Amino acid sequence: SATAKEIRSKRIRSKDQTVWLQDHGDQVGITELQGMLYFGSTERVIRHLSAMADQSRLLILDFARVSNADDAAIRLLTAALQEFQTPNRQILLSGIGQNDSVGHLRADIASECPHVGFHEDLDGALETAENHLLAPYTEVRDQAKYALSQIDLLEGLTAEDYKILEGMLGVLHYSANETIVREGDPANSFFVIVSGAANVSIAMPDGRRKRLASIGPGACFGEMALVQGGSRAADVIADEATMCYVFSVEKIFALAKDYPEIPITILSNMVRSVSGHLKTATQEIRNLD
Repeated sequence: SATAKEIRSKRIRSKDQTVWLQDHGDQVGITELQGMLYFGSTERVIRHLSAMADQSRLLILDFARVSNADDAAIRLLTAALQEFQTPNRQILLSGIGQNDSVGHLRADIASECPHVGFHEDLDGALETAENHLLAPYTEVRDQAKYALSQIDLLEGLTAEDYKILEGMLGVLHYSANETIVREGDPANSFFVIVSGAANVSIAMPDGRRKRLASIGPGACFGEMALVQGGSRAADVIADEATMCYVFSVEKIFALAKDYPEIPITILSNMVRSVSGHLKTATQEIRNLD
């Protein structure tokens, strides 16, 4: 078991949101079930969940590694979920749809527990739980136009610097399911989502798509073009109507002659951001041991 302090979703958040989640992540209890669910093992799971429920606003149960579940286990678990679900506590179940061995669980539980949320995988459940935690923190700017000074990648610049960047940014609009960036395209610009949301994904050999990250307002993508160039490593597809700022890498570096602090500050912020992502990934790998 763990909390949302130890395990985070692939949603890329602003620095302030990340700090908020770190401070409040212990309100999300995460349990990854394994093996066969029968009466005895399910009873132990319920005792564990009961202990977590006292400290958690949200409970996540992941079934991706469950090999099977008998009727007694399903009845016992369904009764427990009915008890745990309260106006002040939400329950999310993940991994049932991707696990043929327990696929029947969804219909059985949904009929008795209509308020339980279902997600295809643990990452989707984690993102939903994080969004619930962030609800009291949600700022008006999440639904409005981001000022450049509010973007983490551009933090630390002067008012004059922001005016210069405003004069060179592009504004692009995308419909739901429209491709913003395609794998293999030239990496010659980076983007900031102003409104809407997008998913970063790659195509797998069997034709499925694997989600690498989710991006919301204020988050950047494609910024590795500042140091690598080359071509895009993944697709970025809009989940809904999405508006982006786009910056040309060539134009950013052309500023170095007269305004060297602009590219230097952006690169410094990018390095700090990448370092933060690596730290989070390292912690998650440790939690797997």
